Amino acid sequence: MQSNNTPTVFRRRTVAVAVLSACSAIAQAQENKPTVLPSVEVVGTTPVPGLGLPKDQIPANVQTASDKDLRNAQSLNLPDFMASQLPSVNVNETQGNPFQADVNYRGFTASPLLGTPQGLSVYLDGVRVNEPFGDSVNWDLIPRAAIGSIALMPGSNPLFGLNTLGGALALRTKSGFTDPGASIEAEFGSFRRRSLEGEIGNKTADGFHWFVAGNTFREDGWRDFSPTDVDQLFAKVGRRTAQYEVDLSLAGANTDLIGNGVVPRTLYRQREESVFTVPDQTENRMRMATLNGSWFIDDQQTLSATLYSRTNRTRTLNGDLNDDFDPDEPDAEDPGSENRSKIRQTGLGGALQWSHSTASNQLAVGATYDRGRIKFSQTEAEGDLDDSRRVVDVEEAETTTDIRGRTRNWSVFVTDTYAILPTLQLTLSG
Repeated sequence: MQSNNTPTVFRRRTVAVAVLSACSAIAQAQENKPTVLPSVEVVGTTPVPGLGLPKDQIPANVQTASDKDLRNAQSLNLPDFMASQLPSVNVNETQGNPFQADVNYRGFTASPLLGTPQGLSVYLDGVRVNEPFGDSVNWDLIPRAAIGSIALMPGSNPLFGLNTLGGALALRTKSGFTDPGASIEAEFGSFRRRSLEGEIGNKTADGFHWFVAGNTFREDGWRDFSPTDVDQLFAKVGRRTAQYEVDLSLAGANTDLIGNGVVPRTLYRQREESVFTVPDQTENRMRMATLNGSWFIDDQQTLSATLYSRTNRTRTLNGDLNDDFDPDEPDAEDPGSENRSKIRQTGLGGALQWSHSTASNQLAVGATYDRGRIKFSQTEAEGDLDDSRRVVDVEEAETTTDIRGRTRNWSVFVTDTYAILPTLQLTLSG
């Protein structure tokens, strides 16, 4: 009997040891399983790159979007994306061209039309892209393919400078560090629409990175004499280490926009594609260079700086009716008027910011300086109107406006956010 029981006891012990070993392995695997922390979205609270706060600690309804959101929306340009994806934003195309839209946010406007009351500030990598002349915003000059993130901040924010009455739009571009790889996208549509967009970037093990993005757009438009040409190019090179971060970016854009505006209702009923007078053309040539750098003094302190240079040349050609024309007069003026304008704007400036960040307090102190040179001239010439209401047989032009101007703006800002409780923060800025 003993000889028969011994193997049975051995088998039971073997099974018990195997079960205990399996349980120990499972428990050890559970202990070694990595803990997944919730993602925290950080938003820059000043124009200068360097200081960011978790989105839920900012005392405002900040709306954000990523480059993935831009791709998924399949929007034509930045105003089109904002109108379709960001609440409280709507767009008016009074000029008749989608790249010359008036962007309205809670009753305040950012428009390319000179003379429009501007109430929104737009920043690209810490550089204010509102033009020195009239604070207008040329949406066609913002490199769509290079946008990495969008943050729309509501309210009158003193940190973002003059005319930030209704809010500020802060745009960050991509880099080879954040977006390595390559992609290309082509689009074709009605009215001979065709566009091509591509990007490529890479990074090295020692922190160097580079990135290039560009896009081109062509369309004849659904109305008569309404083509659109947009070419944009962006390039960035830099390095990121544990002690510092620096990058140099270059941007350029050539655009030729036809926006023939509104048309009388009677003419529209006759033919929807009709335009009133021809042409209404705007040409932009923009070049910009930006240098951003950050020095990580220690785990809590960062010193950041931005330098930029930006030039934009704008030419307009408008065919209009002559206000002085009276067909009943024997020596009547010509019925048409051709108005041309030239604007050259040059901006130069920089910013410096020191920030101190701890678990319970984030402090930033900085200063900015911007200066601009403006040259504006306008001519007027009378002429006849052909059957398409285009001004022809133009006489010698007369100069009606010729001005030059300079702008200088400097500011000092401070912002401090203190965590009174884990779910309660106090922010002071000015």
